[in-house]
Amino acid sequence: MPRGRTVIASTCRGARGCVVGEAVDCDSSIAMVGDPCDGPKEIACSTDNRQLLRCVNGVYQVGEACRNACLATKGRVLCQ
Repeated sequence: MPRGRTVIASTCRGARGCVVGEAVDCDSSIAMVGDPCDGPKEIACSTDNRQLLRCVNGVYQVGEACRNACLATKGRVLCQ
């Protein structure tokens, strides 16, 4: 990361948002294509709940379209 620059690490669009305590806890269960993410195992629902997004090369990309809806509840993401 270049010095002297601020970079968005996460958007915390999920229902719990961002909680700061001893550590920062970010709810990334909802995201937009292009939002930053940490690793290839991360998934999220799109903001319109129609797509499941996957983390690819540090940003969320469309993983698959959901037939009915993408649900993000209690930290779990499910494409129906």
